[in-house]
Formats: sequence, structure tokens, C-alpha cells
Amino acid sequence: MDGTSGSRAGLYKRISDDREGLELGVGRQDEDLRAAAQRAGDTVVDVYSDNDVSASTRSTKPRKEYARLLDDAAAGRITKIWAYSSSRLTRRPLELERQIRLAEQHGIQFAYIRSPSFDLGTADGRMIARMLAANDAAEAERTGERIARKQQQKAEAGEFHGGIRPFGFLADGVTHHDAEAREIATGIDAVLAGTSLRAQVADLTARGITSTLGKPFSLRTWKKVLLRPRNAGLAVYNGEIIGTAKWPPIVPEMKWRAAVVILSDPTRNTGGNNLVKWLGTGIYLCGVEDCGSPLRVSTASTGGHKVYRCRRAGDYKLRGHVIVDRAGLDDYVSDVVIARLSREDAIDLLAEADDAVDLDALNVEGVRLQQQLDELDDDLDARRIDRARWLRRNARLKEQLQAVEAAQVAAAGTNPLRAIIGAPDVRRRWEQELTLGQQRAIVDVLCTVAVAPAGRGGGSAFDEARVDIQPKEH
Repeated sequence: MDGTSGSRAGLYKRISDDREGLELGVGRQDEDLRAAAQRAGDTVVDVYSDNDVSASTRSTKPRKEYARLLDDAAAGRITKIWAYSSSRLTRRPLELERQIRLAEQHGIQFAYIRSPSFDLGTADGRMIARMLAANDAAEAERTGERIARKQQQKAEAGEFHGGIRPFGFLADGVTHHDAEAREIATGIDAVLAGTSLRAQVADLTARGITSTLGKPFSLRTWKKVLLRPRNAGLAVYNGEIIGTAKWPPIVPEMKWRAAVVILSDPTRNTGGNNLVKWLGTGIYLCGVEDCGSPLRVSTASTGGHKVYRCRRAGDYKLRGHVIVDRAGLDDYVSDVVIARLSREDAIDLLAEADDAVDLDALNVEGVRLQQQLDELDDDLDARRIDRARWLRRNARLKEQLQAVEAAQVAAAGTNPLRAIIGAPDVRRRWEQELTLGQQRAIVDVLCTVAVAPAGRGGGSAFDEARVDIQPKEH
């Protein structure tokens, strides 16, 4: 470019690898770009920064600031674009064509610090730019291929092959991060004990536990963490388990596989906003004979306090048989549970695992059946088998695999009572250390709670005489 002074400049900064989120690279670019624009006599109108975003042909991550930069140029807000080099702007020949149209139709100038500047308004300038863009694209693809081969080699050797620090591990991807690893192990146990992901995420958020990027966990991100094969000491490449990793497992493989079966069940409902907030919601029952409806929490019509209420299914206009103070009932049930689990014979409530179950054999059988399903799909694709035969064999293999998975879940299942039985101080464990999801699972597995209607004039007042708590068989 001819360096004409007085242009309205937009400074574009980009760095494609900022794993720690420090933005040091774009910070350095900012200083150099401002100095260059000042020397050229340009006025900086705006700064556009895409941090940790690639401009290569293989990248699918959108560059929002790059798009805004070109839109502002087309709108006449800026007349000159400064970048560290032409490859900082793009390595994609198709994107270069839009830059050429901006130069031809709007007179936009392009200036670079670390690469030659050329006039896209001339044929020679466009030829040079296209040659550089093609070369940059090829180099980016060659680099990508080299990185992919190296990552595959590391994965096949059971080594960490790079990326953002995985939750549960230190930056080397091998050494356990003790506190985070405990969260994963607890989460896997909670899944096997029947605690919902929603309850787990609520607890993580309440305790300020975040991802390695410092963001609160969502249902999707926490589920993704729990599903990772690396938790069981397994190496993965391109989404497939390829062998045993060099790092130690956080949880036993069989326990992880059982949790995967549960979390992958398509019938699990993880949508909506129906987060359970109370100990007995859906667990406590109406004590009226021939009813037995689960009690739900609502706000009392007088006083504004929370109450458990029985509502007949499908008729929400009726008041129901039972209404009782929520706090009083929860406190009473908690006291009964704590008293029972504080007894010396509480250990008898834990059913011992069936030692006859061969967990390794179950795992091998599951892998064998999955391989047969994959081979069957290959046969169908290659037309070595007709669709009718494929349907019959596919259904039979899936039925066998589901039986194996059910056995895996049963064998690796975790009794929620294990979280509290044997604790030095059962009350402290219940009140200060267990999540609401764990408390609910314990109540549900330990006993049946039925509440009778109040007598005349009793209203919603709590009276332990109305509560019938019966132990469940174990």
C-alpha cells in the first residue's frame, strides 16, 4: 500500500492458541499495531480481537470480530485494515475474495507489520495475495496433518495428546488433581446411586466448583465430564477408545461403564427446569387408603409458608387429602433417618455385592457384542447382507447387549447408604456434607413415609402422630 495518511483504521488482532486464556499474544499485537498506525498518521476507529481462534481452512470456530471488521469496512466506518500479517487476517482463499471485493468496491486498504503489504485494487496485488493465501492454506493443512499424526501416536501410546486441561487432572493431563478427581468419583457414585445430574450440578454450583476454564458446570458439561473414558484410565482418539492410558484411573473401569450406561439412556429426562428443592417431593405419600399419591410442595393459602400437599392426578382444582407444614415434616423425617443410621446395626442395611459376578467377563462380553454390531453395520453398508437379515440380527445383538449393560449397572451399583453409614458423626454428615440429592436417595431407599390427614381444624400444622414411617426391606 502507499501508506496514505489520515485513514480511519481498524486494528485486527488474532492468536489461534491461547489455552490458558491469558491473551498475551493479542496484547503484543495491540502495541505493535497501534504504533504502526500512529506512524502512518491513521486514526484508530476500533480494535477487533479474536483470541484463541484459528483462521485455517480446517477451523470451524467462527471469528465474530473478523466478521464485524469486514462489515464495518463495507459500511464505510473504517477505510483501512491493519493486521500483524496477511495470514493473521485469513488463510482461506475464499475469505480473501471478500477482502478483494472490499478493496475494489469500497477502496479499503490493507496494511501489515510482519508481511508485505499489497494493493488489492490492482491485478498484480491480487495475484500476490492469492498466491500467499494458497500457500498459507497449504501450510496450515500440512501443520494440521503433522499435529494429527503426533496426537494419534501419543494416544496409541496411552499418553496425553494435548488440549485444554481436563477436569480432574493437572496440566500434564496425567497427574490427578486430587480435589477435582474426588468430585468426579463422587459424581459417578451419585449416578449409580440414582442421584440426578441436575441435583449434582446444583450442588457443584452452590459450592463454587467450576470447570478448568472457570465456568460453572451445566447439565451438558458435567455429563460430558462424567462420560469421559479417561476417568477410567482409557486412552481415546477421534472419539474412540483405543487402549489403556498411562495415567491411573479415577474410578474403576466397570463402575465408569455402568455410569455410562445410565447416562446414555435416552429415556432419562434432563430437560426443563424442574429442579427438586425439597427433601420429600415425590417421595412422601398420601396416607389415605386407596390414594397413596406423592406429595408435592406448594405455598399455603394463609401464612405464605411451604406445605406438602396431596393432589389427585389430573384434578388440580381439588385441595387433596393431605396438607402439612413442609419444614416440620422434613425435620422429623431427617431426625428419624439420622437416628436409624446412627445405630450399631446400621451396617446391616448395606447389601453385600454378589461376589459371584465376574465383572471382567461382563466387560469383555459387552465389547464383543458392540464389535459384532459394528461389523453388522459394515456388512450392510458393503451390501454383504440384506436389510431384513440386518434388522433381525441387529435386534438380537442389541437385546443381548442391553442385558449385559443391565448386569454391569447392577454389579457396579452404589447403595446411597454407603455415603453416611459408618460416619463418625451421622448428623453432621447428613446436615453439612450430603447433597439434597443424596439425602433424597437415602430416604427413598431406606423407608416409606406416609402422611395422614389432619383432624378437624388441624389445617397444615405438623404433628408427628400423622406420620407413618415404615422401613423398606434390604
